[in-house]
Formats: sequence, C-alpha cells, structure tokens
Amino acid sequence: MRKTSGSTSNLSLEIPLIEERSLDKKRIDPNPKEASVRYAILLLVCYLKFVTYYTTESPGSIKQEVVENFKITNLEFGMLFSIYNLPNIVLSLLTGIFIDKVGIRKSNLIFTVLVLIGQVIYTLSCYGETNYQLALIGRFILGASAESSSLVYIMIINHWFSQKELGFACSVLITIAKAGVSLTNFLSPYIYYNTQSLGHSFMAGVVLAIVGVLLCYIFNIIDQKFERNAKISNNTHDLETRETNAINDNSYQEQNEQQKSSFSLKLLSQLSRYFWFFILANFISYMTLGPFQINFSQILRVRYNFDIVETGYILGYIAIVLTCLGPVLGIISDRIDKRMGALAFGNMILFLVQAFFAFTPNYDQTYLIIIPLALFEFEISPPHIFGFCLGLMNSFQNMSMAIAPLLIGSILDVNDKDLSKGYVNVSFVLGALNLASALIIGYIGLQQQKYRFN
Repeated sequence: MRKTSGSTSNLSLEIPLIEERSLDKKRIDPNPKEASVRYAILLLVCYLKFVTYYTTESPGSIKQEVVENFKITNLEFGMLFSIYNLPNIVLSLLTGIFIDKVGIRKSNLIFTVLVLIGQVIYTLSCYGETNYQLALIGRFILGASAESSSLVYIMIINHWFSQKELGFACSVLITIAKAGVSLTNFLSPYIYYNTQSLGHSFMAGVVLAIVGVLLCYIFNIIDQKFERNAKISNNTHDLETRETNAINDNSYQEQNEQQKSSFSLKLLSQLSRYFWFFILANFISYMTLGPFQINFSQILRVRYNFDIVETGYILGYIAIVLTCLGPVLGIISDRIDKRMGALAFGNMILFLVQAFFAFTPNYDQTYLIIIPLALFEFEISPPHIFGFCLGLMNSFQNMSMAIAPLLIGSILDVNDKDLSKGYVNVSFVLGALNLASALIIGYIGLQQQKYRFN
C-alpha cells in the first residue's frame, strides 16, 4: 500500500511491515492509544501465543500414551514434531512477505483459524481407531500456522506499544505464553488419567483455539476503531504539516526502494564466516532443546518410575517457576551485556545436564531429577537479527528441530527393549552437540573481543 502525503497518521495494521517499522510513532500517532486498551490488546495477544504453546507441546506431555495408542515407534512419534517444524524451514522466509500483502489483521485471523483446524484434525485422529496419517496432517497445519503467527504477534505489539514499553510487553508475552507449557503438563496427563481417552486429552486444545478465534475478531474490531480515529485526527492536520510529511514520504520511499532492492539471495555472499559459525552453533543448540524436552515425560516414567500424574506435576511446576524467572534472567543478561558469553554458558549448562542423565544410574522416584530439568529449562536468547538474517536463522532453527526428533527416535528404537539405555545414549549424543555448540560460540565471542581491543 502506497502512503499518500496526507496519510501520515493513518498507520494501520494493514500497512506493509517495512513501512510500519520505519515510521516515527510519536509523529504519526496524534491520539495515543489509552493504556487500558493497550494492555487489553497485550493480554489478548498473550492468550493467542499461550494457545500455540499449549497445542504444540501437548503430545509430549503424554508421550507414552501417544506411542501406545497410535501403536507407533519412537521415530514415528518424533515425526509428529518434525513435520510441525518442516514447513517453517521455508515459511520463515516467506511469512513476512505474506503479511505485507494481506495485512496483519487478516493474517492473524487466518493463522489462528488454521491453528484451530490443525488441532481439530490432530484431536480427531486420536479418537477410536487412531489414524497416524491424519495426525501428521493436523500437526503439519498446526506447525505452519502457529510459527507464522509468532511474527504477527510481534508486529501487533510493535504497533501498539512505544519503544520504551516494548521490552516489558515482550517479556509479558513470553512469560504468559510459556504458561501454556505448564498447563498442558498439568492438564493433559490429568485428563488422560481420568478418562483413558487420548482424544479427550487433546480436546482442551481445541476449546482454547476456538476462544482464540473469537478473540481475533474482538481484536479486529478494536484495532479498526482506533484506525478510524487516526484517520479523523489526520484530517485535522494543517497544510504545513502535510507538506512536511510529503517531503518525509518522498525521502522514505527512496530509502524503501533501496531496502527492497537489497533484499535478495545475494545477501548470502555478504555474510561473514562468523555469522555462518553462529548459524551452525544455533543449529546444533536447537537440536538439543525442544526435541529433547518433548521426551521429558517418558524419561521421568521410564528411568525414574514416576506415574503419569506425578510426571505432569513435576514438569508443570518446573515450567511455572522458571517461566517467572525468565524476565529476571533477561534483565541480568541485558545488564551484563555479554551475549556470546551467555550463550556459551547456556550450552555448557545443557552439556552438564546431559552428562547428569548419561552417567547417573536409574533411581526410583528421585526428586534430584528436578535439578537438571530446571537447569535445562533455562533459555538464553541471542540478540535480535533482523530481516533476511532473521529469516535465515529461523529456517535453520526449524530445520534442526525437524531433524532432531527423528534422530532421538532412531536412537530410542535401536534400544526399544531397554528405553533407559536408549535415553542414556541420547544424552551422550546431545551432550556432545551442546559441547560443540558452546565451543563454537566461545570462539565467536573471543574473536569479537580480539577485534574490539585491536
């Protein structure tokens, strides 16, 4: 959508992302949105993100029951998560373009409806004679829509909150969203224990997704109202302001054309070897995070003899505590401002966690297991990399998370007669990957320090 000289205040969520990011919010928004409405929007977006976390992680919370009811191998269970990430290898680079064309409101509604459709298909596959192929279709749709919606949520927050409020808004988003992991760890095992129905266990995700679709309509109504107010306010601007904005528009359009022309695969040749080293470290690190996390439930039950409900309580409480600690860790990381060092440290922690799992024997309901599980849940995020690099990074992350569940499943199936030994072998492999990632990131950090002091 091309912006006319008199439309500086007409900033809507249907404007392309590049335009939206480049404008000065204080200049274009003469009627600042009320705080109560802004935080209502924030809670709405948090709920939508909460739903994607809940539906994404729910199969892992009762892995053993999924494997038994579908009569599948561990490799085939891993495929439920691999196919979730598979479309995002490409979509990470294309979602932004789609949103630019369609607009954020429509994109948000489309992705949320697709999340509902994907969850409905997956849940239906769990009833009666389970249908593994149908489950894969549901997970594929869910993965493509849930991950694409993440970009929409960030853009909505960026639109509704000032620069000074963005950090707080994003931390609230992640904190509440990760409560979805806690809820599925509590709720899914509890429902299955009381109903002995795999389909009933995942029906809660369908209900949550239906509410999400309704909230999308409410968001559209609210945003359209404020968009109309912005248009009315814009019409009251005097001619001098419009002429000034026209000059700004012309300079912006020239800059925008330069940005568009530079967005191409030719950027690959401009990336330094340290960026590719970081891509490699990130790829390896992501192979050990989510894919291993979906096996927590079975590890606790196979190696440490917890039942399905006790497992849900342990994982749920750990997720709650560490989710609340997330913003604190983020503040500490910002204060220290040693991002590469923090990433290397995080991977070393993960290496120690895997070493614990690999070298300690099986115990009967030992609560010492909470320590390595809690350490594993700590997440340290890399600095933001925008545009093409961010899309490329996300593509490789999704590729690693598509490969790793299959790798873990293959190792477990080789040791299907003794899953305890299988998980020990998994820990050896993932621990080696964490150590390699820590060394690569440490190398990048040392190079940064060397160039800084030279």
